[in-house]
Amino acid sequence: MISLKKKLLEIKDPTSDNYTAELKNIIFDKIYGKKEEMYYAILKKESNDLKLRFSAFYCLFTKYRRFEQKYQLFNLVETYIHLFSEDKYIYLVDIVYSQYYKFKALDINDTKCYIKSLEYAQKVISNYNVISKNIGCFNNYADIVISMASVDGIIRKKDVKKALEYVDRAIFIQEKEKKLPPYANYYCSKASLYLIQKKYTEAEQMVLLAIAYERTDLIDSTTRLTYYHNVELEIKTKKNIRLVDYKIEKFYKEFSKIQKNMNDEQIKYIEILGFFATIIALFIGSISMTITYSDFSTAAALILVLAGGLCFSYIILLMIFSEKMEKKRIFISMVTALLLIGLGVIIG
Repeated sequence: MISLKKKLLEIKDPTSDNYTAELKNIIFDKIYGKKEEMYYAILKKESNDLKLRFSAFYCLFTKYRRFEQKYQLFNLVETYIHLFSEDKYIYLVDIVYSQYYKFKALDINDTKCYIKSLEYAQKVISNYNVISKNIGCFNNYADIVISMASVDGIIRKKDVKKALEYVDRAIFIQEKEKKLPPYANYYCSKASLYLIQKKYTEAEQMVLLAIAYERTDLIDSTTRLTYYHNVELEIKTKKNIRLVDYKIEKFYKEFSKIQKNMNDEQIKYIEILGFFATIIALFIGSISMTITYSDFSTAAALILVLAGGLCFSYIILLMIFSEKMEKKRIFISMVTALLLIGLGVIIG
């Protein structure tokens, strides 16, 4: 069996397109991926070639990033990142920093770390075709935005929009420019970004493409397929929750409408009863006053005052039971009542 050191020495220059893919195959290999201490031994030995040490460093970073072992990642970056300041490492060092600040932002819910993470990711993208042609830099930006979606109030709409543009660019380069088979992870990223935008149909379509495009011959394909199915489940769950919310909202609106109609009918019945009660009271009062008072003017005056008083009572009754009685209607009724009482006083 080839030693880990020899295996890492076989890897091409860090600026090559397949550098990170080759390292990933080593760190996730059943044999070479078991013992982290072997990578640390290579990394710590100062007599080792710097490129070899960087390869060991990036292998560990890839593992910690994939399994979200953030505290191991923090320790790795803070201890060893300063060793790799040469220009040929800058491209990958910026990727490391972008992920480092992403996990920091997730750890402490910090917007500043998130912005710094995006700044490093943007810097990596600006160096595409300058230092390296690794199109993973576009998906790296999307990964940061997707990861931060779990924290309320941090990601911005413009970040999601830009991330979608970068993923589309990665897909175009992969399939149109390089004429390579579709890369499943890009489609899963699109699915997650659509999910953030609550475009559930588009998200579902993209995640199904990711599952279909995933290569089962790769070392970490099982891990990725599991992740894709989790994303698919999350999309379906949120889609169904939205449907339930819509139905509840629709039911509430219909219930409110029925309740309003019932209240309106109740008020209508109260108005009718009040009106007839007023008429009956006025009729009885008029007969009583006509019998009691022989003088017509006095009787007429008292009837008018009674009519005005009953009109006032009717208005107050409506104001108590009707929440949305028109001001114009109240005003006209009040004026009518006052005119009746005033006319009664004048005649009397």
